[in-house]
Amino acid sequence: MVKTSGDCALDKLLLAAGAPKDLDLLCIDVDGLDWHIWNSLTEFSPRLVVVEFNPSVPNDIIFIQDDDPAVNQGSSLLALIELGKKKGYELVATTEWNGFFVPTDLFPVFDIEDNDIDAMHDPAHFESRLFQCYDGTMVLAGCKHLLWSNVNIAQEDIQVLPTSLRKFGGAA
Repeated sequence: MVKTSGDCALDKLLLAAGAPKDLDLLCIDVDGLDWHIWNSLTEFSPRLVVVEFNPSVPNDIIFIQDDDPAVNQGSSLLALIELGKKKGYELVATTEWNGFFVPTDLFPVFDIEDNDIDAMHDPAHFESRLFQCYDGTMVLAGCKHLLWSNVNIAQEDIQVLPTSLRKFGGAA
């Protein structure tokens, strides 16, 4: 199992395998620690990095799961874009689950006018949006089921206040 440090860190595994420092393709898809594994990579400069992200996280949120292999939450695409920029990479494409990154010096080859997250990725069909009504009712819009568990989320499952306390008492 690839880890973020120690003998099973990606750098050490690639060095032991004799991989070239400028390998053509690196794909990181471990259902959780993807951000941390890419962050830990310091000895290699792949020409293309494909990294899995959690598509249910809205484009405007930076979310990085804890560096714990027992946790399987994933990280947001925005967090990966920011990490990529720190490492000298630019986003060139996405699928529903993966971001594709190339070194900044190769980015012009792709002739992409706008690689802003919203131009590159539309997560709308994965997003669960939550908003508050004046009376304290919570409303769920968008995706109404847990994607990886195939469990539906009912409107009443997300209520913080019981029905008897849902009253408009003036804006706070």
